[in-house]
Amino acid sequence: MDQPLTNNQPTPNGDYPLESALVDGPIRKRVVTDKVCLGVFFLFVAFWVGAGIYIGLNGKLKRFYTLLDYDGNECGISPYVEDYPYLYWGNIDPSRTFKGEEVQAQKMTVCVKSCPSWEEGGTPPPIDCKPNSYFKTCETTTDPLDVTKLYLYQSKPTFGVACTGLPVEAAGFLTDALKGFFDQLVIGLIKNLWKVAICIVLCTLIAIMVMIFIRFCADVVVWGQIIVTIAILLTAGAFIISYTVQIPDRGFFSNFFLAVGIILSLVGVGILTYVVFNVKNIKIVIGVFKATGQYVAETPLMVVITCLKMLLNIVFAFIWFTLVLWLATIGPKVADSEHDFVGTITKSASNNTLQGYLIGIGGWIQTAILQSLYLLNCTAVSLWYFRNLNPGLPIMKTALSWTYIYHLGSASFGGTVLLLISVFGFVICRGGEENTRNMVGKFCCCCCTCLDQFVQHLNKKAYVQIALTGKEFCSSAKDAFHLAIRNVILTSTLVSLKGAIISIGRGAIILIPSAFGVIWIFSSTDMDKENPILAVAIVLFVNYCLANGFMTVWSAGTDAMLHCYCVDEELFLRAKHAPENLKGVTQDIKVHAESIKE
Repeated sequence: MDQPLTNNQPTPNGDYPLESALVDGPIRKRVVTDKVCLGVFFLFVAFWVGAGIYIGLNGKLKRFYTLLDYDGNECGISPYVEDYPYLYWGNIDPSRTFKGEEVQAQKMTVCVKSCPSWEEGGTPPPIDCKPNSYFKTCETTTDPLDVTKLYLYQSKPTFGVACTGLPVEAAGFLTDALKGFFDQLVIGLIKNLWKVAICIVLCTLIAIMVMIFIRFCADVVVWGQIIVTIAILLTAGAFIISYTVQIPDRGFFSNFFLAVGIILSLVGVGILTYVVFNVKNIKIVIGVFKATGQYVAETPLMVVITCLKMLLNIVFAFIWFTLVLWLATIGPKVADSEHDFVGTITKSASNNTLQGYLIGIGGWIQTAILQSLYLLNCTAVSLWYFRNLNPGLPIMKTALSWTYIYHLGSASFGGTVLLLISVFGFVICRGGEENTRNMVGKFCCCCCTCLDQFVQHLNKKAYVQIALTGKEFCSSAKDAFHLAIRNVILTSTLVSLKGAIISIGRGAIILIPSAFGVIWIFSSTDMDKENPILAVAIVLFVNYCLANGFMTVWSAGTDAMLHCYCVDEELFLRAKHAPENLKGVTQDIKVHAESIKE
């Protein structure tokens, strides 16, 4: 077995930049890391489950749209009127408009079991109501001036909470129209559901093909991006300079555009100079892109991670929204004014506190789980990179066990750091207009944004280091930071070049299946009987989420691949275990050793 070479020298405090045990690949002997964060994670999950049970037993979503009778009873909810779900206006003639004296009549309400309705010329049925302090009985009348009895009129259930009158056969029209519209949406979705499923599968297949195809077109995309960028900058700069120098009496704007042209030209020359002296790193980055494509082709875990990430985001958003919404229904509905039939749900201070805890803890749990998926991806990449050292080791099974048995606490720690930075940045940048009115506030906001991006990048590096060495999050983050500093030019080259590939890949994944799906669904839909808008919206939304998810996971995979390459190269002064796409671009050992020595 090869041993680490001379570049793995101890630092002044006696630590080694890299683990000597990595000559055998990722360390196999694992222990549970960041146990405190792991305990907090399970504690918070238990809190969420307990809060969900409490909210489910005490909350009633129906309370959002129930109405109040004259005495303030919630029709269909309050114990006294639990079996009487509809609100009936007992002193309103629906053939007249609500004006003047009839505004007061709107408050004379009672809860009824069903809305009175009968065929024309038939006998009106009795009203089954629950008497209150205004209507002592359920006796009816057809005289609108008799305010002591329930005025009887044709009515129809509206939104399941009120009995709406039918003057000139117009009442219920809004309900019927909305019901017809929603029925068409549902019918359109049900009939096109199999088409939606095919479009989603097609989007997934195209995403996989795009990530694999990068393996074969990375050279063209990267060098094309560089050439086009330099050409645009130099051409635009030359054109602006040549145009402005011909102006005889140049004013402020002419000199301003001349300065812009000079700056563009200098930037173009600077990028060209950087490329000329950085060809080796550019080739390594291209090799990283190709190796990541090879990893996607050989390991289906990236596809699983992307689908899990999207599914978890949807599930968490649904649970989050449902719990917070349901929590808001714990508490009685009280009339805003005397005998008002709408009312407002009252929330106790404890429920407001619980709502804050639900939002904060839910965000922390979601962030921790999503970070564990990043850790899972980084672990799989590191195992795949050093697969020649452990040919019989199952990559998917090992990555799953290492991530969720040993290092879930580390993922929770990384998620905590990331969430705290994000919340702090949100408070500084959007907590109030006064924070960003002055230059100091804008500078602090800019610093928070840069810190957030830095922490996100460092987290990914730390996860790769955890996958390789099995250390705690802080130790791994420190080692990853030192490794990134020693390879800062290579790391910055990767970051600057993968943006174009991500944009092209994301566009292809969104546009191709979306265009196919929209044309297919609209062309095969009977617009008079069904509405395909909901089906099309689902296709577009899922395609966007898949595209964003796949390219984000692919980007994290390239970061992990480059990290493994740097570790491999520093341990052996060459990329001994790199895939063929990377071995061909590694520079000579002697040249590399001399550069390290210098």
